[in-house]
Amino acid sequence: MKRELLAPSGQGDHGGADGALRAALDAGDEQSVATALVRARVFVAIEARRTDADPPGDPDVDPPGDAGTGAEKSSEMVLVTLWVPSGATAIPAFSGVDTLARWRRTARPVAVPGHALCAQAVRDGHSAVVLDIAGPAMATVDGELLERIAAL
Repeated sequence: MKRELLAPSGQGDHGGADGALRAALDAGDEQSVATALVRARVFVAIEARRTDADPPGDPDVDPPGDAGTGAEKSSEMVLVTLWVPSGATAIPAFSGVDTLARWRRTARPVAVPGHALCAQAVRDGHSAVVLDIAGPAMATVDGELLERIAAL
């Protein structure tokens, strides 16, 4: 059964990988990966993160003398970001929904143009875009290469 949840009806995106990007990843050639990423559609991972709508003892919500229950909860959708101990961050991206599911089955795939993802990563201060982190072949686009793609 094909996934039909990725795009509105009629757009025909079933979540498969861009052939040139997957071939470049398999070859392990950094320049080929960068060239393919510029033209490819990739997926980022979006997940729900719980937020407390009513923290216990919130004076704006709870009556005086009431510690509050904190029972009201809400969530927001967030872009999954990788963090390393040095404090650097990266955005994981995936060539297809299969590679995203291999890494984190609960994440929601959102299709984005590869060059736009790189530009957003640079604007947001991330040091890299990591492609297909769970394989079968992984690549990191960072430094000057990330800056060049972002500038397109």
